Amino acid sequence: MIETDRLKLRDWREADKSLLSVIHADPEVMQFLGGTKTASETSDFVDQLTQLSEGGEPTFWATERIDDGSLIGAVGLHWLGDDFPFGPALEVGWRLGRDYWGKGYATEAARAVLDYAFGTLDVPRVYAFTALKNKRSEIVMQRLGMTRVEGGEFPHPDYLPTDPSAMHMLYVAEKTIWMSDSQALNSHKRTVAFPSISDESAPAMTAQDPILLKNSALPMLGTRDSIL
Repeated sequence: MIETDRLKLRDWREADKSLLSVIHADPEVMQFLGGTKTASETSDFVDQLTQLSEGGEPTFWATERIDDGSLIGAVGLHWLGDDFPFGPALEVGWRLGRDYWGKGYATEAARAVLDYAFGTLDVPRVYAFTALKNKRSEIVMQRLGMTRVEGGEFPHPDYLPTDPSAMHMLYVAEKTIWMSDSQALNSHKRTVAFPSISDESAPAMTAQDPILLKNSALPMLGTRDSIL
């Protein structure tokens, strides 16, 4: 479990499925996330995240507001495969209900997640990405102090080439910079109780330059849902 001043990131519960379904049914929330989901799709989504967590992998955790216990969405980490031009790599991501936008929750939770990634998992870098038109998420990445990868735009492998949201921007946070930032060292994180990830269970990071993308084109793998 990760706690910040206002939020708790925890494992998923069965009761969360109906609450997340409301968020997934909002076209504005899901505009850049592959479109709305049905209740059944949401249930499968939560089951998938739970399976990852039970297997000892970092995942997108249920994120609730401490003062009233409201589920506000999902924030966390996800291992990406080599179907991404910068993979294998670790991604930080967030998805919040529209009622919780504009309150700094995404930035607060993601900052604590990055502390966990660099401090507990000891990874060298974490990526974030979103559709080119999704300026709201880009602002969160900038507030986190992440750096946009120059020339890092790429077609998301989970989108059809004709999808207007297929092209994504790429941001990166480097551990050396993050840990030397006094603001990060005095983060809002109060408690971290998720386990560390062993070398055997975590995908290996590539030895290539972390900023440069591979030159090979990405195969388009259809419209399967992106994890977040």
